[in-house]
Amino acid sequence: MQDGLYFDKLVVSATPCLTPQRELPPLPPLCSVFVESYFSSVNALYSIVDGADPGGNIGQWEYRDKVRGHNRVLAQLNAVHDPEEVGTIAVLQGQRTCRSGQLSFDFFPQCSSGIIGAVFRFSTEANYATVEATETELRLRVINDKKVTVVARTPLSRMQDGWYSLHIAFDSSRVAARVQTPGEEVFKLIAETDSSTSGEDGAVGMSAFNCGGVAFDGFQMSPLGPKFEGLHPTSLFNPSKEEDTPAPARLWSLCATNSHFLARRQHCEEMHRASTAEQQSECTVNYCHECCAFHTSLLSGPHKYKCERDCLTNEQEAHQTETLFDHTVQRCVHRGDDNKPSLLCSPWLYEQKHNKKAVKQADLILKRFPEHGETLAMKGLILSNMGPERKQEAYEYARKGLRADITNCVCWHVLGLLYRQDRDYAEATKCFVQTLRLDSNNFSAMRDLAHLQIHERNYAGFLETRRLILIARSRFIREWAAFALANHL
Repeated sequence: MQDGLYFDKLVVSATPCLTPQRELPPLPPLCSVFVESYFSSVNALYSIVDGADPGGNIGQWEYRDKVRGHNRVLAQLNAVHDPEEVGTIAVLQGQRTCRSGQLSFDFFPQCSSGIIGAVFRFSTEANYATVEATETELRLRVINDKKVTVVARTPLSRMQDGWYSLHIAFDSSRVAARVQTPGEEVFKLIAETDSSTSGEDGAVGMSAFNCGGVAFDGFQMSPLGPKFEGLHPTSLFNPSKEEDTPAPARLWSLCATNSHFLARRQHCEEMHRASTAEQQSECTVNYCHECCAFHTSLLSGPHKYKCERDCLTNEQEAHQTETLFDHTVQRCVHRGDDNKPSLLCSPWLYEQKHNKKAVKQADLILKRFPEHGETLAMKGLILSNMGPERKQEAYEYARKGLRADITNCVCWHVLGLLYRQDRDYAEATKCFVQTLRLDSNNFSAMRDLAHLQIHERNYAGFLETRRLILIARSRFIREWAAFALANHL
């Protein structure tokens, strides 16, 4: 190498750290918020505490894949047996403590005589509390200076093959626990505790005694919500308000509440808007699987399992409403019994573009109920699609329906649709606004009003309408995108 320079045998070595170690974050005022993601390492997240097993067994905690329908779980594989029934405990490390809060997880025991527990207020091996599910009972034990006290117990059915759910809530003076078995049985336990020893912060975790195979999933803790403060006996076992439902569960709650066939079909159309009609029809047939897969795609496996489990409870009712719907459609198509016309026929035939049949069905209804405002309005809407020469007649029926039932939101909506067809956007907007005054949850009217507002460049009104739609349909990404667009404009 001429007029050059080269380096060889370059060595880099570490020197002692001169920067002071960063202090740990402060303790939470009441309780940390933690949800297990199952992507870390066990030793980095948990501290393992083992009892004095005579045979020298220690706990073996590790992450496992594909356990009884759950994608990824925390498993304990060794049976640790000691006289104090401590077993092996996995306690959250760091400053993740809880003084008043709630703790929940699912567990799958593969042992017949083991004890599975939820540990809380853990400060040392000699001081903690645990709610345990044994072979025959659900119990609360408090360990204070290594002295064990069974505070409360209640009978529990024998261990079954499947996933259990355990949820506990605790404050300074009371502990409430709820266990749900694979057979959907629910067992409850409420106990008073000594406030002088139970009002301190402590870690939380899971325990397993004499059980050489148990899997845990869905492990999470959080502070008590407003409804749980004071731990009223019914607050933990009969939650009814949506705000007390965990956020992931709210994402798929619609799957569990849609019990009517038509509601499920509409939901499938919304989920698969870009798909073909055949794919939307397949979604309706396999609604629970399709709905839960759509709403839990970014969540852990247990959420999909719980979603499908809750959804399938409405399967029989959905089947009954589908049978009734098919019967109604057959009556519409074949004209059915003239003495008992169905009010559903005209709107359905209109949606299917069977205009002439729809008019005949509306006339059958009006023959018996000549002042039925909704049917008069629907007949006007149907006539508007049968050619421009019938537009004036359509307006007459729509206005007549509105006069017959001025408080009916469908009548106002139909009149707004007629005005929109004739590009009279100002009058159409007035009708849609009146529709929403009468029915604030009418999504179709909200959508039509939003389209008119953006067409007229009414950006403030468009933003407000999109905000209302987002509140009602926050589960759908497209509503968030539309709201973002409204803010941008």
